[in-house]
Amino acid sequence: MSEYNLDEPTMEEKLATLNLINRENEIHGTEKQSLSVAPPSADSVHILLKQALRADDSVALLTCLYNRDEKVITKSISLLTPADVVKLLKFFVLQIQSRGAVLVCLLPWLQTLLNRHMSSIVSQESSLSLLNSLYQVCKMK
Repeated sequence: MSEYNLDEPTMEEKLATLNLINRENEIHGTEKQSLSVAPPSADSVHILLKQALRADDSVALLTCLYNRDEKVITKSISLLTPADVVKLLKFFVLQIQSRGAVLVCLLPWLQTLLNRHMSSIVSQESSLSLLNSLYQVCKMK
């Protein structure tokens, strides 16, 4: 039996088809791009946030925290475990101490974190020093 299928299009025909598709995409590309781009959902931000916290990835954390959608913030924060809450609080304190400009993005997240998880934060001794640091930084700014 032959290895080649004679009914299959040649490489030239395949490339020509791709070229036609590419031209069509270039013509209609802006329309398709505007339709296909959707803001991240609360579920996806929550998953990315947890992954970034577990990997200590500050770039990924900042990417998540640039999201200003109140529903996304509330759901993402409410799904965090107490250990993740402390990690995120520590990240907030470090970011506020080192880069004041990021504070604008962090404030809605920090406010929601404190509102939703204050009882679990206060119940952990390790987080009391973080709260004290946060208080000192806020007092100075």
